[in-house]
Amino acid sequence: MAWITTGGGNKAPTWEYSVGWSRDADFWAGLVQVPEKAWTPALDAKGQPREDAALVEITDLLDLGEWPPGLRIVVRREPVHPKYTKDLKPYEIATGFRYTVIATNTVGRQLQWLDVRHRAHAHVESGIRRSKALTLLRLPSFKFALNQAWCTLLTLAMDLLSWLQLLALDGRLARAEPAAVRAGLLDVPAKLVDHARRRELKLDPAWPAAQHVVTAWDRIQALPDPG
Repeated sequence: MAWITTGGGNKAPTWEYSVGWSRDADFWAGLVQVPEKAWTPALDAKGQPREDAALVEITDLLDLGEWPPGLRIVVRREPVHPKYTKDLKPYEIATGFRYTVIATNTVGRQLQWLDVRHRAHAHVESGIRRSKALTLLRLPSFKFALNQAWCTLLTLAMDLLSWLQLLALDGRLARAEPAAVRAGLLDVPAKLVDHARRRELKLDPAWPAAQHVVTAWDRIQALPDPG
């Protein structure tokens, strides 16, 4: 965080971060001092205030002497879900809320904006997990250049898979992990052939996932020409 704050050692660029923050004893001691009126509503997916979620900044209530300058600590609270009551802290049990925390060095932004940006960033973790499920953990060489090419191909594969799910799939396959997409769609025995100036997809209609393949194929064919 200190390295990012200094622009990677270069004073010219301005770099920002938004990361998770530990809920240590100092955090809980600061949180209990927050008055109820200090909480401001969080926003839902449509940008409207939520009645059951709120935000507050507690930077001034914490001991941040050893941390980089400009650090801001933002807390989000939501009612405890009945299915997720494990590992609750005493203050969460007493208030009925679960508290999550982010740390950022972004200035001049409202708490709602900071919260939305951070929550959207959570998709990055899913992308890393999916990359590992493909080949990110199987770098082929001790040479950097070869591994760099390997990662480039992996990035292309991730992009193709993401666009396939977004544009051509629905239901379970639209949200499935790479292994599930491979087993349920990509491993279907099929062949592309050219016949009478048309490109056709030939496959066994009795195959369990044949309908998914046909649906994806039709949707891709119906996409407008990007040119």
